Amino acid sequence: MKSSITKYKTPLLILLLAAAVFAVYSNILHAPFVFDDRMYIVENGEIRGLSGLWPPSGTRYVAYLSFALNYTLGGLNPFGYHLVNIVIHIFNSILVYALVALTFRTPVLKESAAARPNLPFFAGALSVFIFALHPVQTESITYITQRFASLAALFYLLSLALFIKWRVGQSESKGGYGVYALSLVSAIFAMKTKEISFTLPFVILFYDLAFFNVKPRERALGLAPFLLTLLIIPLAILFPGAAASGIDEKIRRAQLDELLNFSRYEYLLTQFRVITTYIKLTLLPAGQNLIYDYRVSRSVFEPAVIASFIFLLSIFSSAVYIFFRSRKAGNAYGMLAGAGVLWFFVALSVESSVIPIRDVIFEHRLYLPLAGAALSISAVFLFAADFVQRKVSAASKAFAFIALAIVAALGAAGHDRNLLWKEPVKLYEDIVRKSPARASVHFDLGKLYKDAGRGDDAVREYKKAIALDPDYAAPHTNLGNLYLDNGLSGLAMEEYRAALRIKPSDVNAHYNLGRAYSALSMNNEALNEFWQVLSLDPEHVEAHNHIGNIFLGAGKLDIAEKEYMTALRLRPDYVLGHNNLGNVHYLAGRLDLAEDEYKSAIKLDPRSDEARHNLGVVLLKKGMNERAAEEFKAVLEIKADKADTHFLLGNAYLNMEKHEDAIREYRIAIRLNPFDNEAHLRIADAYMKAGQPKEALEHYNEFLGSSSSKTSPELRRVNETVDRLKRALL
Repeated sequence: MKSSITKYKTPLLILLLAAAVFAVYSNILHAPFVFDDRMYIVENGEIRGLSGLWPPSGTRYVAYLSFALNYTLGGLNPFGYHLVNIVIHIFNSILVYALVALTFRTPVLKESAAARPNLPFFAGALSVFIFALHPVQTESITYITQRFASLAALFYLLSLALFIKWRVGQSESKGGYGVYALSLVSAIFAMKTKEISFTLPFVILFYDLAFFNVKPRERALGLAPFLLTLLIIPLAILFPGAAASGIDEKIRRAQLDELLNFSRYEYLLTQFRVITTYIKLTLLPAGQNLIYDYRVSRSVFEPAVIASFIFLLSIFSSAVYIFFRSRKAGNAYGMLAGAGVLWFFVALSVESSVIPIRDVIFEHRLYLPLAGAALSISAVFLFAADFVQRKVSAASKAFAFIALAIVAALGAAGHDRNLLWKEPVKLYEDIVRKSPARASVHFDLGKLYKDAGRGDDAVREYKKAIALDPDYAAPHTNLGNLYLDNGLSGLAMEEYRAALRIKPSDVNAHYNLGRAYSALSMNNEALNEFWQVLSLDPEHVEAHNHIGNIFLGAGKLDIAEKEYMTALRLRPDYVLGHNNLGNVHYLAGRLDLAEDEYKSAIKLDPRSDEARHNLGVVLLKKGMNERAAEEFKAVLEIKADKADTHFLLGNAYLNMEKHEDAIREYRIAIRLNPFDNEAHLRIADAYMKAGQPKEALEHYNEFLGSSSSKTSPELRRVNETVDRLKRALL
């Protein structure tokens, strides 16, 4: 029985690992998109089809391709995106285990593995569970957009593992150039997933020098192709090519802007403190935060900078010393511990050195470095266990219990951290508690409150953001939107103007000021704002749509049609554009074309009550009463309190001589809008056709009492009908 367990210990470990990861992350499978997910996924038109991602460009192409595949298979349902992230993390964890196992097969550690047969398994198992279940990893897995980090790590780890496997095969005279080719391809994929992969060739170089005894010429030939991959990321950033566009191009330009305009000196000083925070989070993951309020260091003489620098230098130099001392002595524990620390620093170097990034700290940047940290922690723990066991034979059980307790505690903390990610409002309330002086987090929380229908809370957060940063334009714009949505156009316009005083080129402020003018029927002023929007952003779809609405209301159908067509050219899946173009065709008498546009809108958004209502109107006008009734009923399933839809459904039933059904719908329309004069007339006609003259007379009188016209043919008809009914009833 014991030999059977030993034989299958690795497969059993992998099954246990997968089960543990799913136990920690199963509670986020239905968590919504948050933070930058909207920019990278929800509003990123380039992932809406695979054709939009050809030819390949940029440093994050592979990650965008994975998002596009997710969208193709499941649209914007977060479940599929979360599932893929979890699966990627499981594969990465398996690769961490494989790296440890392969390391013990290298010429330098082969003897240590033979002397301690269980050490490779225990070192790999403890490392992989620390890596897989550590709560600091939640940001890279639960935060969908940070697939950039986890997917890059997948190709990074795979490339290194395959390279080691190839070298081990060479040392055992087994060849394996197919494995080498796969390693190189994986390195290229890593470089096209995220910029952190730039360090991969250096890690391969270090690994080759540290664990293999290879002739210089053979080493150079093996490493040269990997070193050439170092050109991929810089060339992609500096020379993006004609295919560069969309969000990837915006990120590339932001990277160049940060590189040129941010102080590399101040960023480096700040990173000494940041890396110290990362180490603290690795050893004691308390106080995790999605958005830190981290002060930028300005001087090397700041006490915190000096202390952090000395702390990091001591750790790094100790790791170098321990590694080389252990290599000379053949001490596996020391080599693994030293290599793990060096991995940690090298993997952080792209984002935590002299390359400035606007946000100085993010926990997802620890994803790949944590593989090295987990290995180092495991090596130190197993060394302590081995040392104590030599003196106390029963200590192994105690250390096994401690290891299980550590892993269980990490998993429980990760599970609890994920509970926040399930509800964005709670997540941002947590951020605001931990970073109360950061204006942007109050602004983001305000947006979430607004989406949750908590308008008063949203106003409070926007005002806090403005108080913390008076030069922050966006909260003024969003505060104005809240006022506008509640009919307070005057207050809304004050906020938009305040935003424009801060930032005259603020597209959103100009656009929403145009909306406010339009709500007050100040169409000339509204047009001026929308044209200002287009001068700043010629591809602003909503501005074209609003211009079309103004000209449609003015009866200038040709200009309105042109604007709607432009909006649809820019965004073919723009539901409002199809609906409004249908309105142009309807008013122009082109009913078939109107029907086609409304159907296009419904195909894109089956719950567009406006498009379904308008399609029903066209079908009613074309005499297709049954189909019209179906559309109106579909509208009422979406929005049951639409009085005009109940009225039109009543018309469809009346045309089909379903008098009782028509009366029911007219009654609902009148209940929802007692002043609907036309509904009183139609229900009276329906009662007449149903043979209920008394009820008909009541509603004819309602119609006459509220009718402003005294000469219309309809009015004369009703008067004559009323006279007839009165005589008949008398």
